[in-house]
Amino acid sequence: MAQPPPNLPPTPGDNPATVRTQVGGASRRARRPAPYKNPATAAAIAALSPGSGQLWVGDLGRGLLMFFLAFFCGIGYFWGIYDAYRLAQKANRGEFEATDKYVIHALLTLPTVLVVILVAMGGLVLWREWSLVQNYFRLLHQIVS
Repeated sequence: MAQPPPNLPPTPGDNPATVRTQVGGASRRARRPAPYKNPATAAAIAALSPGSGQLWVGDLGRGLLMFFLAFFCGIGYFWGIYDAYRLAQKANRGEFEATDKYVIHALLTLPTVLVVILVAMGGLVLWREWSLVQNYFRLLHQIVS
């Protein structure tokens, strides 16, 4: 089985997206393949946490936009899922340069922020309706006693 040519160290003018290889005594430049991004995975991640699908593909600005759009308009949530799917397809066709730079944010940071926001909203509702909650427990105590 043939061994792949060894990678050479980059020269000062090299683009970081290219790799120099030695082939038959002559060096040549080859474009590094972009990471493959599965569109279904991008859509599933976007469904779990708005904007995370775009971050997983590698678009920070679009991910933050979809995160905030999901809170301000209901259609933004579904648009974000569709957009993550299309963005992954574009990345695989080479129309968008995918990166793994924001994967940790897609899988940890944005879902954590989402949970904090939802818990804060629930706490606010509970605080505003505390008398209703107290009456519910009083009535429940009377029924059980």
